[in-house]
Amino acid sequence: MRKVFILTLVAVGGLGVGGCLMNVDQEIHLGKQAAPGFEAESGGPYPSELAQAYVARVGNTLVAELTPEERTKYEFSFTLLNSGIINAFALPGGPIFISRGLLVEMQSEDDLAGVLGHEIGHVVHRHTAYRIQRAQGFQLLLAAIGVGLQVGGGPGYVGDVSGLIVQLTDLKYGRDDESESDMSGVVYMVRAGYDPRGMISVMKILKSAGGGATPEFFSTHPDPDNRLVAISEAIGKRWPQIQAKEPVFREEPFQKMLTASLLSAGSAGGYAAYDEAERLRIQGLQAKTTQAANQLFTQAEQAYTSAIKTLPGHALPYIGRAKARWRLNRLKEALLDVDAGLAKEPDHHDGQVTRAFLRLADNNNRGALEDADHALKQVASHAYSYFYRGKALYRLRERDQGAEDLQTFLGVVNKGPDADETRQMLRALGVQVQ
Repeated sequence: MRKVFILTLVAVGGLGVGGCLMNVDQEIHLGKQAAPGFEAESGGPYPSELAQAYVARVGNTLVAELTPEERTKYEFSFTLLNSGIINAFALPGGPIFISRGLLVEMQSEDDLAGVLGHEIGHVVHRHTAYRIQRAQGFQLLLAAIGVGLQVGGGPGYVGDVSGLIVQLTDLKYGRDDESESDMSGVVYMVRAGYDPRGMISVMKILKSAGGGATPEFFSTHPDPDNRLVAISEAIGKRWPQIQAKEPVFREEPFQKMLTASLLSAGSAGGYAAYDEAERLRIQGLQAKTTQAANQLFTQAEQAYTSAIKTLPGHALPYIGRAKARWRLNRLKEALLDVDAGLAKEPDHHDGQVTRAFLRLADNNNRGALEDADHALKQVASHAYSYFYRGKALYRLRERDQGAEDLQTFLGVVNKGPDADETRQMLRALGVQVQ
């Protein structure tokens, strides 16, 4: 499912002419504000302290090789996301994310260093900030909030989002950006003692992992064919002594970490089933006929059931099955599933948002209000939490607060059926809307 991260804009004075209008402090603020929504809507952190520490250690090893100015200017962090989508992403100012789906395709620590080095390059060279600026014409400056939403219908549906927003994960880096980050990443790797050919290795892995489809990584990072040649030539020219030797990759410690963190092929059966279920459910959302959609949702339900058996203690497969069962018009069973998931992980953000939606469908408005409140305490700028809370308050005749929440939602999502419903509720409350 495509993740959209929406950022509101506020006017800022005193900006320089030329270059990037956003200063580094504003980038850092933006990244910090966007990160919770990005993380929450991307499966959350992978639940292994060992794996998180391993990724952070590799990232910080590379950061240590930056110049003193670069090292202190940005606030780097590294998070392994519990998502089967093959992707990596850098937010402005330093937050860097890599997905479980990408990590498990790698063979060595050098592969991981290649991806993280590349993303560090995007931060240091301020590529995301520049692309945000170009995307908006940029008379206004990103500052305040990052909102994580999902596109696909039902809970978390967003129509065409317009207005003062930026869809961060849709900003495709240009070839020059990619080349600059590739070369910087290679330099960081060599300084840190990694074999820079790990970057070439992971690009080959990414291409083969597509299996006929395009990994999410390539939707924002251009196809690497030409980059592979450029990186290889650069290594040979600048470090001929490395190019002349056989690659020496740090495979053993990396593979041990995967096994200990339940990420190796033999121990990740639960996630394999969950990822398959997510794939089927998303295909169902995209199906052209009701019959085809229902077949896919039924298959997804079965795969989620398999994942529940092999992921004990996790909310994810219960919440996924709840979404599939809702699509099959089995609301009561969907509610039981999301209740079971939240019993495992009470603070699971997607679970709280999903249950708010389902409780509204069940006319449990007070329960929906509680769930939306809980979700907003976790991610204070999640647009659909405002929509669900506003809708519950409207039904409970708590009109002033309801109108405020609905206006907040409409300020972010102003097209699509949910926006139309929001306008109807606001007009019924006597609020003038376009």
